[in-house]
Amino acid sequence: MTEAKVQNVAVLDDFRAALLAFEQEARGALCAVDLEVGRAVDWLVNDQMTRWQHEVRKCGEAVVQAKADLHRCRSMPTPGGGEPSCHDQMIALERVKQRLQEAEEKVRATRQWATVVQREVGEYQGRANQLVAVLDADVPRAAAALEQMAATLESYLAIPSATGSGKPPAT
Repeated sequence: MTEAKVQNVAVLDDFRAALLAFEQEARGALCAVDLEVGRAVDWLVNDQMTRWQHEVRKCGEAVVQAKADLHRCRSMPTPGGGEPSCHDQMIALERVKQRLQEAEEKVRATRQWATVVQREVGEYQGRANQLVAVLDADVPRAAAALEQMAATLESYLAIPSATGSGKPPAT
């Protein structure tokens, strides 16, 4: 049998401590990312959707008002008996119709992106759960194995040798 060349058992303890520190940092990072993802999804799904739906309602009301203004203008007699121009009212109606169309497009885009983001969040959560499973099962098992190895090596080094040199005998 050849002699084991154990140089420094403390390295195993240092590695174990680093592994446990990694576990804590990884858990903290996962929590931070979960909070940020939750905020982003909430902003998109709730805040932005509510904002653009409100804008659609507001623009819809403005369209109704602009149409009423245009109708009122067209029904007003002109001093010469001709048809009134109502140019300003027509421009105002076109502007609010355009704003309504833009707001409706924002609602569609927000709905589309919310679906994409929620699908991606689901994929992220699946991967994050795999990491949590490793942190829950594999890291404690590895830390215990490292602790056991260090203890075994310490007890091996503590065995007095037959030669009195403090090293186990080579057989």
